Formats: sequence, structure tokens, C-alpha cells
Amino acid sequence: MKNFYYFFLVLIVGITTAIAVMAFTGPGSRRPGFENPDFWIKSGNDIYYNPVGNGNVGIGTMNPGQKLTVVGTIESTSGGIKFPDGTIQTTAGGGGSSQWTTSGSNIYYNSGNVGIGTTGPRVKLEIKGSASSESMTLGTASGVTYFTDPNGLTGLFIGTSANTGNVWMQAGRSDGTATSYNINLNPSGGNVGIGTAGPGARMEIKHNTVAAPETSGSSRTGAVTRFFSKTSYYALDIGEYGTNPYSYWLQASDPADLSTNVPIVFNPNGGNVGIGTASPGYKLEVTGGPIKATGGLIIETRTSDPASPVAGQIWLRTDL
Repeated sequence: MKNFYYFFLVLIVGITTAIAVMAFTGPGSRRPGFENPDFWIKSGNDIYYNPVGNGNVGIGTMNPGQKLTVVGTIESTSGGIKFPDGTIQTTAGGGGSSQWTTSGSNIYYNSGNVGIGTTGPRVKLEIKGSASSESMTLGTASGVTYFTDPNGLTGLFIGTSANTGNVWMQAGRSDGTATSYNINLNPSGGNVGIGTAGPGARMEIKHNTVAAPETSGSSRTGAVTRFFSKTSYYALDIGEYGTNPYSYWLQASDPADLSTNVPIVFNPNGGNVGIGTASPGYKLEVTGGPIKATGGLIIETRTSDPASPVAGQIWLRTDL
């Protein structure tokens, strides 16, 4: 009985040893990788798996999708991770040959320029878009740059047009909702300048060309500001004469044909107009000087038309 016990013990040890050896070398004397592709191979102090096959290795998973799939945390206490290009990354923030420097949760770059979409940036930050347009299509992510809110739905889009060279800005949405929003400039204070680096008022517009309003063509060279409705054919221009006393002028006309002029109406729904006074008490009140009318002046306070009206005639009726 004692001999049988020893025999049984030796048998168990032998079988266990054989299984352990097979786990590294495989059964029999088959050549590693060719005749024995399904087991780990031991070569000196190294072990490897399937050197010429297409199998994957999984740690923590029974279905590895890559050469090595790990479900869990991989720890590298020294040395870092080597990538196919030969670089070694020693930190999660970049390490190796990265141009960026990590400082807490920030990254920065102090040397040279940064390019997005271009390999040759010419300024501190140059962004090159892949497409251009004259304006934003509301509801879509358009343009070159998008400054978004925390939800990523609304924000400021900036784009360019390769055809005209124009640059546009539009506040809108990117979730398919065709809605536009306001753009606030200096909501907490400060001035805005157009054509000037030192605006002295909330909005200051500087134009380098002064001239009388043109009477033909379609180019208004002396206009400083133009008010033009999207649905209208006419515009109101404001400009400055180029000779002393450098008066300012207003002219309403057709931008496509400056020989076509239209009226300018003040207070069409009511109210008074004052010249030289901040508190006009009449439809037109002039304070501080005479009124000159070279083409004539007609004042009517009557209930019937004159029999023979004459241009420039002053017609007074006091019997009303």
C-alpha cells in the first residue's frame, strides 16, 4: 500500500511537470512558431507567442482584438513607451520630443509659431481651413474657427471666402437649428474703432477718403457709413466733403445707380425736428440763425389751393 502511494505521488508530479513544460514549449519536439504555433515559446530568458501566426494576446479578456489587448491598467515604472517612429514617451503630457510644455492642467509653447491645417505657420497661430464660403449656413458648423459654449451647441463662427477675400463672423447654432444670435462688443465697457486704433467714442468710424457724393456710377468713394437693408434696393450714405468747411452729407440713392436718388424722411410716424435746439416745439424748429432757401420757400396755412401757385412763393393765410 505504501509503495502504491509513492507511485501515485510520482505519477501526479510527472503529469504536472509535463503540463507545465507543454505550456511553454508545446508537446513533443515540434519547432517553435512553425509546428507549434499555439503555445508560448521559451528562448533563454525570453518568452514569445506565435511569432509567424496571426493570433492575438489578451490580458483580462478572452477576445483580444489587437496583438496585445489589456483590460485594466498598464504600469510602466521606468523607461516609458516606445512608438513605431522610435520616440519614447515617458510622461502622459507629451514627453519625448514634444514641443509642448505641461504646467499642471495647462500646456504652452513659447518658441516659434503654431499651425493648424498648415505646416508653415507665419504668425503665432495660423489656422487653415479646408473650405471657404461667403457666409455661414445657419444650423451647420461652418467656417474655419468655432468658439462654442460648454454644451457645444451655440457659438461664434469665423470664416473666409477664397473668391472675394472677405472674412465673416456669425453667431449661431451647429445642431441643425437655423437660429442666429447677437454679437456683443465690449459689453462691460470700452470703445470700438473701425479704421482707427484709438476710438474716442463708443463707436468711431474713420474713413481715409473724403469727397462729395457721386452723382453717377456705383462707387461711393467718400461715404463713411452706409445703411442698406437686405430687402431694399436703396441705401443711405453718410460722408464728408473734401474741401473747407468739410461738411458732412447724407444721401439716399440706389447703390447700383447713384444717379437714382430717393427721399429721406424724418419722423414719419410723428414727432418734431429741431435744428439748433434740443427741444423742438414744432414740426420744424430752427434756433440760432436764419433759414435760407435759394429755390424758394412756400409756407401754407390755408384750406384751399391758390389759383395760380408760383414756385418759391410764400403764401400766408390767417383766416383759418
